[in-house]
Amino acid sequence: FNQDIDNFIKVKKYPYEIQKNIPALPRLNYNIVLLLSVLLTEHRFRIMQLISEKNSAPSSTLSVGCGSGLELYILNSESKILDAYDLEIDSDIIDINRNVNFREEYYTSLSTNKYDEIFLIEILEHLKDPLDLLKICKNSLNEAGKIHVTTATDVPQFDHLYNFSSDHVSFENGIYSLGLDILFYEDIPHNYIVSSIQSKNRYYILSWNQKKIPTF
Repeated sequence: FNQDIDNFIKVKKYPYEIQKNIPALPRLNYNIVLLLSVLLTEHRFRIMQLISEKNSAPSSTLSVGCGSGLELYILNSESKILDAYDLEIDSDIIDINRNVNFREEYYTSLSTNKYDEIFLIEILEHLKDPLDLLKICKNSLNEAGKIHVTTATDVPQFDHLYNFSSDHVSFENGIYSLGLDILFYEDIPHNYIVSSIQSKNRYYILSWNQKKIPTF
């Protein structure tokens, strides 16, 4: 990661732009790094805090991207129904979260379920078109529901495919074009990375635009 930061400072390119075939970490190794980062970095700890503070004990919850399972553990204690989708799910995460309905697949518009809250935590930067997934999830949102989203700016991680601009103007225009409103956002700087990069996450809470509420 330090080497990727150095390269980013020099050429302003993400690892996938420099090296097309980047080997993936084994899932267990990746999850261990994620869990440790919550303890060792302020920004990931703050994201977990916001997940805990901002969810409203909904009846039904969707999480796209299981990560290390920590997010699911937080949500599992609050929601009556929790569906979780990911392309690869560690068996240990399933064992710890017995009440979660796991689906080892990409979440698509084929699903007919509707949710009170949807969580897209540290997932959009892994996609080439973040708004595509956001649109799919919007169509699965109940009338009074909320979507929790995080973005990443200038975080040259090996598996990041999309970099959000610091002002987020383009992304927010996309949010509005989908018929969504922004209820809340918070910038979360990465204090451990050299200041010349200004890496950060942004945590959003979105809802249906009141003028574009669907008829289910």
